[in-house]
Amino acid sequence: MTIYTQDYRKWKGTYRKRPYKILGIIHFGIKRSWSSKWVKICLILGWIPTIFFIVLSILFSPFVTELFSEGMNQFYFNFLNLQMIWTILLTATAGSSLISEDIENKSITLYYSSPIEKIDYFLGKFGIIGTFISLVTVLPSTILYWVLNLISSTPIRENLWIWGASVLNSFLIIVFLGILILFLSSLTDNSKYVGASFFGLIFGSSIIAGILYEVTNNKWAILISLLENLDITREKIFKITLERPVEWYYSFSLVIGMTILFGVFSYLRLRKLELSE
Repeated sequence: MTIYTQDYRKWKGTYRKRPYKILGIIHFGIKRSWSSKWVKICLILGWIPTIFFIVLSILFSPFVTELFSEGMNQFYFNFLNLQMIWTILLTATAGSSLISEDIENKSITLYYSSPIEKIDYFLGKFGIIGTFISLVTVLPSTILYWVLNLISSTPIRENLWIWGASVLNSFLIIVFLGILILFLSSLTDNSKYVGASFFGLIFGSSIIAGILYEVTNNKWAILISLLENLDITREKIFKITLERPVEWYYSFSLVIGMTILFGVFSYLRLRKLELSE
């Protein structure tokens, strides 16, 4: 009979490479978030506009011409504007519990006790929310672009940049909103507070910016709004010229700066959680 002593025994095995660790976190996180009925509802609602445009375009060919009456770039910009409401709702429902739930049930200590770097944990969580956001931004805009192009027989080569603009626009939204919700989720163990804080920052900043702009007539007040900064940057991506109180590069710089700031703070918060645990 074998007798096992309780002294230290060196672990023997092969560590998996970093991408596999990140993919493992993403896979588990997507399965857990998918169990929420609100996530499924947001995804279904986010696909209704795409299905609506495709079905009407197939049934009534002139409908495509009507959609592009103001230009293809204007149509896809408006389409992604329409998708923003579902994107915000989906980000709040799928992302608010990504880190806060791990803090609440102490499972974050299991991640930290395994050979997973903090950056791997963060990238895995970002991959989860990024996947969900892409399902209502990149995927529907890509499918809609190619279906409408095939139906309308428009020159694809001349308008290919619009598809690229749609992908770049979606990437901007994924990175900004994804890192923002992860930052908020790392601050507390209550996902409800995270969702409320997210909606407060997104819509509250727009309300405050609008009031200050009307009262003071100061053009810089518009930069307080997170959504306005995103819209101004997205207008530049789609080559849409609108009269704005500030130049686009101010909004773009703010979006990039806030994204980096939220990302750095999130990483520092994860390191602090390791020390506290």
